[in-house]
Amino acid sequence: MGAARLFLSRRLLLSRDPRGLSLVPWRLTQAALLKPPVARHYRAVIFDMGGVILPSPYKKAAEWELRHGVPAGTIIKAIRARGENSAWMKYMRGELSAAQFVDAFGKECTAIAGHSVPASSFLSDLTMGPMAQQLPAMTEAIRRIRAEGLKTALLSNNFFLQGGDTYLPVERAQFDVIVESCIEGICKPDPRIYQLCVDRLGVLPQDAVFLDDVGQNVKAAAQLGIRSIKVEDPLTAIEELQGLLGFSLSGFVPGTISPTMELPTDRLRQYLQNTLSLGATALDLRQFSHGQSNPTYLVSIGGRQLVLRKKPPGPLLPSAHAVEREFRVLKALGKAGIPVPKVIALCEDSSVIGTPFYLMDYCPGRIFKDPLLPGMTSEERKEVYKAMSRVLCQIHSVDVKAAGLEDYGKSGNYVARQVRTWTKQYRASETHRISAMERLIKWLPQHLPTHTKTTVVHGDFRLDNLIFHPEKPEVVAVLDWELSTLGDPISDLAYSCLAHYLPPSFPVLKGMSQCDLPGLGIPSAEKVFTQYSRCMGLECLDNWNMYMAFSFFRVAAILQGVYKRSLEGQASSTSAASVGKMAEEMAELAWGFATKEGFRVFKSMPTGAPGTSPRRSFSGWSPALTTAPRLPDSFSIRQASGGDTSPPLDPGHLIISPTSLPPHVQALHRRLQEFMSARILPAEQQLRDHQASADRWTPHSMVEELKAEARAAGLWNLFIPREVDTKAQLGVGLTNLEYAHLCELMGHSVFAPEVFNCSAPDTGNMEVLIRYGSEQQKEEWLVPLLNGTIRSCFAMTEPKVASSDATNIEASITQDKDSYIINGHKWWISGALDPRCKICVFMGKTDPSASRHRQQSMILVPMDSLGVTVVRPLSVYGTEDAPAGHAELLFEGVRVPRSNLLLGEGRGFEIAQGRLGPGRIHHCMRLVGHAERALELMKDRVKGRVAFGKPLAEQGTILADIAKSRMEIEQARLLVLKAAHLMDTVGNKLFINNEWQDAVSKKTFASINPSTGEVICQVAEADKADVDKAVKAARDAFKLGSPWRRMDASDRGLLLNRLADRIEKDTAYLAELETLDNGKPYAVAYSVDVPMVVKCLRYYAGWADKWEGKTIPVDGDFFCYTRHEPVGVCGQIIPWNFPLLMQAWKLGPALATGNTVVMKVAEQTPLSALYVAHLIKEVGFPAGVVNIVPGFGPTAGAAIASHMDVDKVAFTGSTEVGQLIQQAAGSSNLKKTTLELGGKSPNIILSDADMEEAVEMSHFALFFNQGQCCCAGSRTFVQEDIYNEFVERSVERTKKRVVGDPFNLSTEQGPQVDEEQFQKILGYISTGKREGAKLMCGGGVAADRGYFIQPTVFGDVKDNMTIAREEIFGPVMQILKFKTLEEVIERANDTKYGLAAAVFTKDIDKAHYVSGALRAGTVWINCYDVFGAQAPFGGYKASGVGRELGEYGLDSYTEVKTVTIKVPQKNS
Repeated sequence: MGAARLFLSRRLLLSRDPRGLSLVPWRLTQAALLKPPVARHYRAVIFDMGGVILPSPYKKAAEWELRHGVPAGTIIKAIRARGENSAWMKYMRGELSAAQFVDAFGKECTAIAGHSVPASSFLSDLTMGPMAQQLPAMTEAIRRIRAEGLKTALLSNNFFLQGGDTYLPVERAQFDVIVESCIEGICKPDPRIYQLCVDRLGVLPQDAVFLDDVGQNVKAAAQLGIRSIKVEDPLTAIEELQGLLGFSLSGFVPGTISPTMELPTDRLRQYLQNTLSLGATALDLRQFSHGQSNPTYLVSIGGRQLVLRKKPPGPLLPSAHAVEREFRVLKALGKAGIPVPKVIALCEDSSVIGTPFYLMDYCPGRIFKDPLLPGMTSEERKEVYKAMSRVLCQIHSVDVKAAGLEDYGKSGNYVARQVRTWTKQYRASETHRISAMERLIKWLPQHLPTHTKTTVVHGDFRLDNLIFHPEKPEVVAVLDWELSTLGDPISDLAYSCLAHYLPPSFPVLKGMSQCDLPGLGIPSAEKVFTQYSRCMGLECLDNWNMYMAFSFFRVAAILQGVYKRSLEGQASSTSAASVGKMAEEMAELAWGFATKEGFRVFKSMPTGAPGTSPRRSFSGWSPALTTAPRLPDSFSIRQASGGDTSPPLDPGHLIISPTSLPPHVQALHRRLQEFMSARILPAEQQLRDHQASADRWTPHSMVEELKAEARAAGLWNLFIPREVDTKAQLGVGLTNLEYAHLCELMGHSVFAPEVFNCSAPDTGNMEVLIRYGSEQQKEEWLVPLLNGTIRSCFAMTEPKVASSDATNIEASITQDKDSYIINGHKWWISGALDPRCKICVFMGKTDPSASRHRQQSMILVPMDSLGVTVVRPLSVYGTEDAPAGHAELLFEGVRVPRSNLLLGEGRGFEIAQGRLGPGRIHHCMRLVGHAERALELMKDRVKGRVAFGKPLAEQGTILADIAKSRMEIEQARLLVLKAAHLMDTVGNKLFINNEWQDAVSKKTFASINPSTGEVICQVAEADKADVDKAVKAARDAFKLGSPWRRMDASDRGLLLNRLADRIEKDTAYLAELETLDNGKPYAVAYSVDVPMVVKCLRYYAGWADKWEGKTIPVDGDFFCYTRHEPVGVCGQIIPWNFPLLMQAWKLGPALATGNTVVMKVAEQTPLSALYVAHLIKEVGFPAGVVNIVPGFGPTAGAAIASHMDVDKVAFTGSTEVGQLIQQAAGSSNLKKTTLELGGKSPNIILSDADMEEAVEMSHFALFFNQGQCCCAGSRTFVQEDIYNEFVERSVERTKKRVVGDPFNLSTEQGPQVDEEQFQKILGYISTGKREGAKLMCGGGVAADRGYFIQPTVFGDVKDNMTIAREEIFGPVMQILKFKTLEEVIERANDTKYGLAAAVFTKDIDKAHYVSGALRAGTVWINCYDVFGAQAPFGGYKASGVGRELGEYGLDSYTEVKTVTIKVPQKNS
């Protein structure tokens, strides 16, 4: 059983059928989920088209002959006259086009009739009008068959129309399989086409029923073992079919199935006859399938259709499933004019059907289960949601007393009572600890709403609980009142917006969080609230997140109850157990909203309130954050929820089903499947036997034979990605995603990949040679590998080190004149034992002294080289995997030519990273296919085994295990497909001209996680050639007449606002990227960095159409005015300490004023900027306006600074680099510069300062962002009479600072950004100690991995010490003592820097005096690091040139042009 499971993700609950994946229908408050397929003798029904689903073509032929004066029977004779060689049969086999058929068939009919026959007219009549309309009775029968869990297929002798499409006027979604003769090349009654159909259905012939109107077709199917029905009359055939299947095929109501919980029909019939005053009559019961916790049935009796809702059987949770309350509220609301079903009777006598129940009228109409309302126009969607809002307002406007419902619930404190109720329900059904629920149970009572209204509340108000009029956007009935009571109406409103916060792929309730709702006409959650508020007369609602947290908390409690009942065997569906387990995820989602609400409350707290610890406002950055766990993975980077991070290489989206692949790939997939079935699977036993024989180390001849056949069939080198083989010269030109689907097929047999020349390690080695090999290397080694005449191995893993991390390897590659000498010990080298293995890709170190990821190189080593020794074969779990095997190898003084080196010295790690991605996708998808095969074999086995008198296939535990395996395989499958999709659409790319492009050099560099020192991913490395491309794109976008130059200024502002909106929507995703790449605490990234980015962009969006010139009254008859024009192409170079924020500071003013941008992002932190690039394209910025090029300063940065076609450069970083940039700008084209550089900012604490506030603010001023702030208060000057107390308190506060995992919201300090910065800071600490500063605390490394440094405080620091003069840029506080104001001002100004300063005092006069005397661009008084997009920021002296932010930030991005016009006469 376990062999069929892949324990990877627990995110998705999906069921798989031959068409792909389909979501399990589900209702949030309900537990009766779709039951599995009904166990009947027959498992599938196969339909012919003409004469069965469509009207009979033979009857049409007779009518047509009569109408056109053609002798009766001519058409039939022409069809039969020449047998298989007739034009008709050739047309059915796809051998003739429509035009060829009309010509040939017309001649045959003319020969029979003795005069000209217009065959084109016959074909036209055959395919148009009533002949193309599906028979309603058959449509209803097919829907009923599928509802009962049987498969359906269409098997038709069909033909191609004039345009090349097949004639198929039926809805494809009705059928699991469609088999058309013209596509397959064979026709009925050929037995092969029937076998093909049942094979694709996955059933045996005897498990299928076939309907056809042609006798010989019926006979052929019956001879194969298929139960066949000859259709003379469709209605008669339906009656015969329903006799075989055992259920009615008429009167079907969508969404109903045969009851999963049987009712005592005799007692129920008697009760209904008495209650409804009926005579003896038949009773028909169907159960609604879409998941009611109170089982709900459609009752047909005496010509009436009723709905019966009952309690579930067995012990129930307190107050749950109260059908009596439902009956009461429906009755009362119906009288009050609310659209609800009309109730008929309440039966509280459990002897009738075992539990109380009530009856109501069945309401026909439309129920929308998909909140995106597919198939509708945007206007229709808008009206549906308006109707939904109107009916909610109606419910909440009911006069409770007049309706007789004043005792239906308690007044006031609804949410508090509900929290207690659902907490009790959760505790009663608790089966295991859910940590998020525990946190919510504590958090919710502390954040309850204070002022609320009391109305009737529905309790489960969602779109799919409403029945709409069949044609109008009007609600005719509101369903599911089980949770109704008196309470807070906003809870209903919040609950109605659940789908707004879930992604479309959410498995149990389709969401809309990643969709363009305005484009679809669907209101956002905010607009839903606005519509509701306007109707109800409400004002703003601050605590929306609290209501959402409560809503998802309640859902989690409901699901836990479902799960508990499933364990006790009381759920109304076998799949309730698996859905119930999703309670944990819903709890995590609820906690996400709770966290957001916590941040909102924190932001609203006043500064310096009496009795509170000092905290600053959130206009800038905060020194204190609430402690809470990280936001849920529902909004995690690991899911990329939001899903998609860049435009695809091909049009389209993530393809999860082979049936959605492009046609040519579908054809390839089908051929591969057929080859597997026909040639590889039958040979498996023979190949397995060979693997266990004494000859196992010699390749079996059959493999070579199969390889030749596969190559001849075009099934060869399928793995080579289109990205590197754009013209499909080496392979077939598939994307990674397309190939992943083929890989899954290959995984069904361990022998398959080699047959198709798609097996590891050859695939990875071939891709290395394609990407990085020289022409000589390709000719010598790639060509024979592509031809399959040799094999290869990859030598990296070593016995003595954990060499899955390539930086650990010890093997050496040493240059010796024109050769390299190789020494190393390698093991588990797959493929090395194969006698066909001729080449080894070897990884070793060429320069152990280089940086960690530049020490390694890769080189090609022929396996017959002297010094290469195979020590022994190694087994994996006892399996040798002959003949390729896994070898232990020694390389002792192996000499190979220098030309065998790949790409260059120090490039090995880069190559290894590039090689890893595709190979991992291949392995994973093959494992998915392997698991599929295991599950298929297991299912076949349990069908034939019996235990305890019952087939294993009917045992509950077996069914549960199969379901769990199915789910886990699908979870793994979707994760891998998503990864393949991202490789195709993002990969290692630069963003130039709105396209994702490889670096010209193909170079990449590693982005390192500073928390672990491990590689996150490889990023394309831009250099001068890429900068040239980006500048050209920017220049083209800036040309006169371009879309960007012609765009209205207000529209530029609109684009910036859209970008801000998208960034805000993806706040959690971007915050995780920032934390992962930079190391800053997630809480800070989430609550400070990203919100400030959004504010900055919105601020400059407002400036876009307000940066105007002036009219100037010059002397004379002239009209003079000025224009503010964009500078042009702006080069922008941003740092690594605030990647997102610095990107916004640069982009905002540049784009608002109409410039174009080439931005180099820091090599340490490129990821968030690249994601924003994706959003820039998504929101509609024209191509070339923004270009993002990650790279290194000496190459990409220098190229921007010195580029002759860049008009301005803006840089944030060190003073030293700023000087180089200014020199380059001046010596090239004298481009404008804005430089925001380093600092050594004084923070002055006067003796009258509030000590507690001063200590806390000074701590924040230095340690915020791990001390990596250009404006950090790094020289703390304290007046001598409070010096000792201040130092003591500062040390005490610093020792409490929490350093650790930046994803833990209790963490205040994460790692430094990289190893270089880490070592630099430790060096400064050593210098401080050596020069005599007193180390008060910290001073060392804070963790055994990653770049964590202890928060450090130095006392007794002197002005001439290195740590007091140079910018440390780390968590090292220096405290200096002073006596007088004049002294401290002089000392504070005694620095080359002048970026920022602060003073803490209660004396306003002193504050003004000191701030006026300090030589700094920004001075804070009794606060620190308060930033707003409205206020300018920049430095004096060596801290920079120019200003960023505010209105001042616009100056350097515009040129002022004076225009003077001669006028006939000037008048004032």
